[in-house]
Amino acid sequence: MTKKSSKKGSILKLRWEEIFNSFGEGLMILNEELHLVGINPTAEQLIGTSADQLLGYTLEQAFPENEKTIRLLENSFEEGGGANLREVSWMNRKREHLTIDLLSTPLINDDGVWMGWIVAIRDLTPLKKLQEEIRRADRLATMGTLASGLAHEIKNPLGGIRGAAQLLQRDKLSEESQEYLQIIIKESDRVNHLITELLTFAKPKNLQMVPVNLNELLDATISLESLRTEKKTKFIREYDPSIPPVLADPNSLKQVLINMIKNASEALPDKGGEIRIRSRIDNNYKIRESMGERSSRMVVAEIMDNGVGIPKENLEKIFTPFFTTKDQGHGLGLAMSQRIINEHGGFLRMESQEGKGTTVQIILRSAS
Repeated sequence: MTKKSSKKGSILKLRWEEIFNSFGEGLMILNEELHLVGINPTAEQLIGTSADQLLGYTLEQAFPENEKTIRLLENSFEEGGGANLREVSWMNRKREHLTIDLLSTPLINDDGVWMGWIVAIRDLTPLKKLQEEIRRADRLATMGTLASGLAHEIKNPLGGIRGAAQLLQRDKLSEESQEYLQIIIKESDRVNHLITELLTFAKPKNLQMVPVNLNELLDATISLESLRTEKKTKFIREYDPSIPPVLADPNSLKQVLINMIKNASEALPDKGGEIRIRSRIDNNYKIRESMGERSSRMVVAEIMDNGVGIPKENLEKIFTPFFTTKDQGHGLGLAMSQRIINEHGGFLRMESQEGKGTTVQIILRSAS
């Protein structure tokens, strides 16, 4: 009888460990003294380090950068109930900023004795990024409609102003008046160029999707930028030769790459710097279809510079039309680039730290 009970207990213990380790959400177990005694693999990924590095520590010792959140969690322990902290900011051990849900519940054994706490961690960061991309896409669609209407209303009278200035140039006017007319024509051309880009943004051309060798397209773009820039820029190529072709419109995709590499070059100091261009495969994406979700191979182009970086307060605005910090910029380049990549069924993402540099990710579907 004793052997049977022992065997049954071992099986139950094995099943519990298997469930704990295979659970899709991050789980941490705290004992009565609030020391970490269990961390499952999903939690290890979110925390950014292995369980061995943290077992035996208190929450405050393990996560010193999250003092405010830990205090809220521990207050719920003192009150004896479970915590339900929604969408809290969290910095993991890799110093990555996440948005998470933290849920805790008392850990009670079969005899009803309290043994500690179970804390569940749910990573909301990918969902938050997706929601922001959807909101940004909606804003771009609204801006596109507005831009199209305004562009047509401005383009016709602008042509009249330019034509009138050209006619006046034929008259015998003073040198000063001729200079003023030349300024009118020059500025009219500049506004007309901006309006043309607005119309392109509002009504993009039909994409001609074909298999494209991304590594070759990156090389061609780097060659163009190396001829254009006067800075001593070191281009470091880190291509994966095994990546499959991407399904893309070559001209539109090249326009995006030119824009991203040009921006990276302009962000470098006058003495120059490094731009690292990497290509790789990412198998972690899910594509939604009518029959459900399926895994899809995505091809990623990363453009990383060690330039001035983007201030945190500007990072959320960079894809907004007409937002620019450049003296000669019009604030449409990044918005148009994101729109092009979205129309390819891909993603354009940017991370930056002021004074350290910027990383751009262009994520595209593979053609195979």
